[in-house]
Order: sequence, then C-alpha cells, then structure tokens
Amino acid sequence: MSVSQQTPRILAVDDDAATRCFTLPLRRVARNGAAVMGVDHVTKSAEGRGLYAIGSQRKLAAIDGAAYLVDVVSAPTKEKDGKLKLTCSKDRHGTHQRSHQVAVVDIVNRANGAVEVVVHAPAATFRPTNLMEEV
Repeated sequence: MSVSQQTPRILAVDDDAATRCFTLPLRRVARNGAAVMGVDHVTKSAEGRGLYAIGSQRKLAAIDGAAYLVDVVSAPTKEKDGKLKLTCSKDRHGTHQRSHQVAVVDIVNRANGAVEVVVHAPAATFRPTNLMEEV
C-alpha cells in the first residue's frame, strides 16, 4: 500500500493527558516567572462552541490564570489590515467577567513591510446602580 492510499490516523488525547500537559510543563514554566500562553482551537460552528476549545473541560479547569476566546472581526492579509476581538472565557483572578469583551486587537500593515499589533481596551461603559445614584 502506498503512502497516499493509507488511511489517516487520528490521535486521541484523553482527559488525563490534557491535564498533564497543563500541569507539568506549562505550570512549571509559569511558576518560574515566565508568561505562558497556550493556544487551542475551537469548532467551526459557533452555535455549540461556547467560550472555550473543544475537547476536555479539564483543559479550561487546569488554567490558573485567564482564558480568552479570539474572534476574527476582519482577517488580516499581506495587503489588508485585520481586527480581532478577545472575550473572557475564564479569569481566575477576577479581573474580567466571563463573556465580556476584554480587548480589540488591530493588526496594521506598515509601508516598510512591518506589521504593527495594537491592543485596545474596550470602551468603558460605566452604569451606576440605583443605590449609587441615590448617594
């Protein structure tokens, strides 16, 4: 059987393996002072996706810090600027609420061939509660 005729194999990762990936190398590096960023994929269908990657819920549970969902507002190319939206999936330290937009990222092509990445905080929308207004 030639290589082109072989059936592709799918590598399955069980819950324990996903947990070990987060707890062993990533946490060890983070505890020594480095910033750690893990990247995972989400399903193409936005309907059943939720705020985190497919597969093990233990991946999200294993994160000590924050997790964000990145949505492409406009895809960047070599000729066209792009825009991404970051939404909080999890924030163990309580900086951001789940499901709230955290940032907008502009990817800008410069004339000299450089690419600039600019991260903007979302516009502040402060709404006082009834008790605050009474005070």
